[in-house]
Amino acid sequence: MATGATPIEVTGAGGVRLAAYSSGDPTARPVLLVHGYPDTHRVWDVVAARLGAHHHVLRYDARGAGASGAPAHRADYRVENLATDARLVAAALHPDAPVHLVGHDWGSVTGWVAATSPEAARWMASYTSVSGPHPTHTVDWIARTLRHPSPAALTRLGRQILHSRYLGVFLYRANVLTTRRLPGRARVPVQLVVPLRDRYVTPAWADAALAHAEPVWRRTVDTGHWGALITHGVTLADWIAHFAQHVDGGPADEELRAARVVQPAVAQPSTPTR
Repeated sequence: MATGATPIEVTGAGGVRLAAYSSGDPTARPVLLVHGYPDTHRVWDVVAARLGAHHHVLRYDARGAGASGAPAHRADYRVENLATDARLVAAALHPDAPVHLVGHDWGSVTGWVAATSPEAARWMASYTSVSGPHPTHTVDWIARTLRHPSPAALTRLGRQILHSRYLGVFLYRANVLTTRRLPGRARVPVQLVVPLRDRYVTPAWADAALAHAEPVWRRTVDTGHWGALITHGVTLADWIAHFAQHVDGGPADEELRAARVVQPAVAQPSTPTR
């Protein structure tokens, strides 16, 4: 358990027991941090410590990780259940206001599914994504690349395929084939944080999200997959705080204004298939 955090047990989707943690000022702006594989809520320690001075910081161990319960079946790890877990934790730990959700790795995939769901705006104020794409964005990116197969585009796709080999070695692979039946357009403001030296999610793959979010801001950090949370955790925390403040009605600082991505059009959600 993180130092200074209050443990709270939350019942997640399908009755799974989730170990959740609350820290910081419970009356302040709420930020929910969702970790990825193979981490626990402790991967956010640096970020949470920085945010805790002025925010209500919410964390939990995802199903099958840390002190949380592990479902019996692989299907219980589907992203819909992971997104529901995030919503239920937010409702239990800070029921009075929408949370600013932040996800990393599979926590970021979880966040995308939550942010694109029909009920997103009822419990989320914004979404910050680090190193984890929406499954639908991935399928759309691959399809666009194959429709326009330039050497550069195919090289980017091939590089990402090599980096994604780890998907086959853990239970969350139940989601690998989850594609077009999920909506892909975000229903809340999005901040995309792209580690430039990520071994698992290349910048090209991360940027596939840009066509599916409006408004959207993009920032880069010169580090690897976990570096954004650890060696650059203070910077990430400040970006989260400034973004949340702006979404809640505050002014944007110069760096945030420069990060805003202006696009001619936003892609529509993919058509579901049977």
